[in-house]
Amino acid sequence: MEKEKIYKKNYKAVQNITFATLICNIFLATGKLLGGIFGLSKALISDSINSFGDIITSFITLIGAKISSKKPDKNHPYGHEKISSIAIIIFEMIVIFSGLIIGYTAIKGLVSPEEIVLPDLVSLIVASICVGVKFILFLNAFIFYKKTKSLILKAQMFDHLFDSIGTFLSLIGIIIAINFNVDWLDSVFSLIICVLIIVVAIKVMIENISCLVDQNWNNEKDQEIKKIVEKCSEIKKIDFIKTRKFGDKVYVDMEVSMDKNLSLLVAHEVVDKLEKEIENTYIEVIHVAIHINPY
Repeated sequence: MEKEKIYKKNYKAVQNITFATLICNIFLATGKLLGGIFGLSKALISDSINSFGDIITSFITLIGAKISSKKPDKNHPYGHEKISSIAIIIFEMIVIFSGLIIGYTAIKGLVSPEEIVLPDLVSLIVASICVGVKFILFLNAFIFYKKTKSLILKAQMFDHLFDSIGTFLSLIGIIIAINFNVDWLDSVFSLIICVLIIVVAIKVMIENISCLVDQNWNNEKDQEIKKIVEKCSEIKKIDFIKTRKFGDKVYVDMEVSMDKNLSLLVAHEVVDKLEKEIENTYIEVIHVAIHINPY
């Protein structure tokens, strides 16, 4: 029951942070676009495309966070956590599309340098503000990800981090372009932003696809769980331990061998205590099922 309260609190935090991110992305996208147009910065305009994509992804993740927080029902007895992974995959597909548009614009600028115009002070001010805002959003998502282990916040965390890096690169490009009259550097940094966005988006997509196909949690955690079980003197041997990711959560299934002469009541008490210990040790573990074999 205590764990359910923690999950409910975490889901609420995820929804609040995602909503705040949505509002910030609306202002950032508008600010970058206007700053890029009036400040004559293609890198900033390219970056605004990513931020407009972030508005769409924020809506998607907000809906995903809301649905994934629903309690299990008759048709979904295991809950709705995998919805968060589906939302993140859609999120990253849009991010990749935004990155490709940025890359196309950058390459076009390099191929047709006569179309390049030097940025001015307006774009410098806007880029500086955007870097600060995005980095604050990254820190906020990072702090709450550590508390909640939410995949949605993890995706947002990386998105904010590389958005802030990307905008910082735009800022550097603008400064160099203004001071040294290097007109092509703006496009080069846009291309770097494109690569950063796509690489991270693919990485996050792969991680969330693994949640949909019941991939193992991770070998290190499996070994930790194994050590907890081995401390129990009534258990003669571990026949197998399987873990599977289910959205933000993890299910643990195992078979253990116990003395066949133990009473059913004693055996039940032993495994019941063990299940609760594992569930209480890891916030991600939503359920542990232990099957007993006679030894």
